[in-house]
Order: sequence, then structure tokens, then C-alpha cells
Amino acid sequence: MIALAQQPPGYVGFVDGLSEFTRREVDVVAIREWMLRDSGRLRGCIASEDWPDAISQLSPAVVQIDRNMDGHMLVRISWGGGFGHYGVTLALPGTDLADSSSDLHVRHVDQGVWVWHEIQ
Repeated sequence: MIALAQQPPGYVGFVDGLSEFTRREVDVVAIREWMLRDSGRLRGCIASEDWPDAISQLSPAVVQIDRNMDGHMLVRISWGGGFGHYGVTLALPGTDLADSSSDLHVRHVDQGVWVWHEIQ
């Protein structure tokens, strides 16, 4: 008889890698500065010509500025397509990601920084 090792679902390893990518490649400080500076005129889905360089270099599919259920500003940077979506959500330190959906696997990376993968 062959014993099969229990393996975590594939999205767990994916989110591990996305967490590491976020730590290494995402300029959290620059994105937060942009969010605070431009949030008065930018809301919802943001056109790529309005993205700061810190976001453009990541080549996301969608960038949104929204507010969570407590009214705190969030920047959502998303990638993906027909087989699912994934991304990084940034807020100011001390902000909770209070509106995370049950169909998302969310991982806290740092103060006000989360990565997520849509579970399909």
C-alpha cells in the first residue's frame, strides 16, 4: 500500500509566493503616498495612465481605490483572468481588511498589506 502525503490546496503555495513577491517587489510606501495624495480625485477602477510608477512596473490588470466597511481607504492591485484572480491590497498601517469575502484566501503580509487569491 502506498501512503500519500497530505498536500495543501494549490492556492496555499501560490499565496506563499505572492506574499514573497509583495515583500520584494511592491513599493508599499510609494503606493500609500499616491493613495493619500490622489484619493480625493480618484475612486473605483483607476485608468492605467493615472497609476504611479510603483504600480505600473507591476503590470496589473486592474487597480482600484475603495474604502473598507470601516471607511478606511484601500488600494487593490489585481491580476488574473478566466481561471481566477489574485492580488495585493494595501491600506494604512492599523487598518483591518474587514470586508474580505469568504471566496478569497487572504494572507496578511505586513501592517496594512494583504495578498489574496480568489478560490474558485
